[in-house]
Parts: sequence; structure tokens; C-alpha cells
Amino acid sequence: MTGFEPKKLALLRILQILQEDTDADHPLTQAEIAEILNNRYGIVIERKAIGYNLSLLKEAGYEIESGRAGSFLAEREFDDMELRVLIDAVLNSRHISEKYSKDLIGKLAKLAGPEFNAALKHVRTTQKDYKTNNKQLFLNIETIDRAIEMKCQISYDFHYYKYSWFQEKLRYPCYTYTSVSPYELILHNQRYYMKAFRNGYMTFDKLDQITNVRCLDDVPAISIEEADPYNAYQNADFQMLLTLTPFMLFKKHERIELLMQSDMIGELIDWFGSDCTILKADEMHEIKVNIVAEPRAMMQWALLHCRDVEILSPESVRRTFCYMLKQAVKKYRLD
Repeated sequence: MTGFEPKKLALLRILQILQEDTDADHPLTQAEIAEILNNRYGIVIERKAIGYNLSLLKEAGYEIESGRAGSFLAEREFDDMELRVLIDAVLNSRHISEKYSKDLIGKLAKLAGPEFNAALKHVRTTQKDYKTNNKQLFLNIETIDRAIEMKCQISYDFHYYKYSWFQEKLRYPCYTYTSVSPYELILHNQRYYMKAFRNGYMTFDKLDQITNVRCLDDVPAISIEEADPYNAYQNADFQMLLTLTPFMLFKKHERIELLMQSDMIGELIDWFGSDCTILKADEMHEIKVNIVAEPRAMMQWALLHCRDVEILSPESVRRTFCYMLKQAVKKYRLD
């Protein structure tokens, strides 16, 4: 076979072969490395040249062990468990598209030994149907980052999703915003949000609903001080803000009193944080809890746990929640 890559690439290709095809249980002899070089890359070199290149890699600091059975890469930048953690994160990230997830996982798997790819066959994710189909997402993140750094405005197209009983999920163009001042990117509940000022309001738009982001280099952004004169968001503790508002509903927060089963307190803290007051109630296994939260977010959470959680006050929130429940009961009433 005639070579289709120059021989000067042999050193790099030998390193790739060691990374992808060897470990302590799978060493390769110089003859086997030469054969892979020929078959995979079309590089034909003698066994002595293989040995010389292995010596160069060792001198460069690569931990390569050699013996009668052959040579293998003994130490890697990431061990298998570290790579598994990274791959699991990619699999379960809703903001990474399915195709890009496959590409990333393929690149990560190449950093491991030959046994690792076999183990990946036994892993699958339940997040496949929830991954974004916005192919511009990471390009948009780069553009927004640049705009924030340059303190300039951006424009973009904002879309919303609609379902039809006879078609799959459709994306409809909604608005084109031409004067938006971006301030920060927030990763929350596996979704990217952009904190920005547009149309006189502070907004938190989901990035997977944004396309065609463009930097308006010659249009300076409105300063955060001007956009937020009452300092509601400038110095906010966003970790606390996001736990108080897990559904990204940024409206006025209220002190809410709940009556709940005692074993639900962990769920409440996971979603809304630990800054709450817990009081014992009359019933043996129930507790009263006072917590500050956005009312709609609390009602959505209470709806998930309606058998174990009761909203006691304020009265306006309780009435709204009761109305929601009554409407739901009407839909599911059994004759």
C-alpha cells in the first residue's frame, strides 16, 4: 500500500494509536503498531523507526511502558471514571443537541483505552427526547459572550414551540428583537438563559429559543445601572434567586406558609433552598413551613406534590391554587 500521509506524521499517529488502542491489558508490539499505521493511515515505516518514535514520546514525558508483550500508554490525562462523569453530563444535558452529544462523546472516548468504548454500549439516556434541536446554540453563546465583553447590544430572532395532534413539535417565528442589552448567561435546570434588558424590562430568555444572534458593534449596551435602577438584579445572589425561583419565573416574591408531610422537607429545600422557618403543626407527621418564593413557582411545585402539600397563606395564593385544582378536578371528574 502506498502511503497517503507523509511519514513525518508517524510520531503523532503512533501517539494516537497508543491512546486509542492500548492499555495495560492490551499492549501492542512494534510490528502491530507498524501494521496499524499502514492500514489506518497509509504510513509505511520500519520497525526501527517505530522504536525511535516511542523513545521520542517517552522523552517528551508520555508514560509509555514497554516490555516483551509490547508497549502501552500507562497514564492518561483522564481516568475512566472521570471520563464517565463527563460523558454522563453530556448525555443528560438538555442544552446539547443529540448530534453534538454523539460527537463530543466520541472525542471523549478517544481519550480512554480500548475497553472504554465497549463499556459505553451499555449506557443510554432518558434525555434524548428533551435535548435541544437548536443547532446555533453554542454559536449564539459565543456571540452573546462577545457582546457582553464589548458592552454592545445584540439582535436576535425569538421562537416559541407549538404542538399539533397531527404533526411533530413545530417551531414558529415569534419576534425579532433588535435592541437588546445582554448582561449574563445562566445555566439553570439544564437550560441556558440570557439575562438581558429589552423593551424596558429585565428578561431571562431561553437560549434554545433564540436564533440568528447578531452583535451590534456600533450600538452601546444600556448599562446595568440604568436598566436596573433599584438594584434588583445587579448584586443579586443568583444561587439564592434560582432556588427561590426554580422555574425561572422572576416576579415579586412573597412569604408563603405551607402545611406538609414532614418527609417532604427535603424536596422543598432541594427546590427552594434551606432559608425557611419550620414549625411543628398539630398533626403528628405534618409540619408548617414559612418560606419566601415566587408564588407561581410555588404553586407549580405544590401541584406536583398536591397530596402532601397544602398552601395556607397568603390568601390570594391559596385562592388561586384552589381555583387551579378545581379546574383540574372538573376535567378528571368520574361519573
